[in-house]
Amino acid sequence: MAHPLYLCGAVDSVLDCAHAFIAESCLPVWGSVLAGSQRSGRGQMRRSWSSPPGNIYAALRLPLTPPFASGAASPAVGALLVEAFARHGIRLALKWPNDILLDASGSGARALPAGKAGGVLLEERAGALVAGIGINVAKTPSREQLREGGLPAACLNDLPQVTLHDHGALLGLWSCLVDSLLFCYRQWGVSGHSAWLASAERHLAWKGESVLLDDGECRQGMLVGLAASGGVRLVCDGVENIFLNGNLSPVRGYAPKADPLYENI
Repeated sequence: MAHPLYLCGAVDSVLDCAHAFIAESCLPVWGSVLAGSQRSGRGQMRRSWSSPPGNIYAALRLPLTPPFASGAASPAVGALLVEAFARHGIRLALKWPNDILLDASGSGARALPAGKAGGVLLEERAGALVAGIGINVAKTPSREQLREGGLPAACLNDLPQVTLHDHGALLGLWSCLVDSLLFCYRQWGVSGHSAWLASAERHLAWKGESVLLDDGECRQGMLVGLAASGGVRLVCDGVENIFLNGNLSPVRGYAPKADPLYENI
């Protein structure tokens, strides 16, 4: 079955475009939309999201099957993205639940990340699940568009082996990523439904380290992994707990700068 890719220029929202195609029965599962820029991009908590040309702004329709038909959907999509990039020689890390971090050293998820390079926002309408995916390729938000308290922004072109500037290069990268996403998803099917969990934990930033979790209350604990529910597992005061929401940050000698206003695309 073909997996169509629709190319758009400047749009209000790539997610809205995808849902419009779905309403016209034009976007099957694993079909996607790639936009050049967004005028009204949105993130979690309906935050506005800076979307200048030069980056990936995509929407991918997902099957409403495990692990996407559960609370594990966000980290599962994040894990797929990191796996897909790894197949193309770009090492990234997953910041639970759905942020993509640039690995400063290139040595894997446990190295100190240089900053946030992208994120995922899931939207379900009328029984159709779409992942909005934003990846900073050539540009990051301006200082005025950042908010205090988290990781700095980063882009793929910060990596020495990556040089992507024109729209054709972005199209080629996204096309390859979709193929790799589908390949990794099929591999999960062969290995069993829990395969997403092993993949996500393999790329999980700060696993085995002391972290802070802010879910309205600030907690410190050791990040030991993820749960099948999609939650994060922390050992706090010798007791393991599972948290379903919140923002993670590392404790180790890291002074927070600023986190993109578009928290997750």
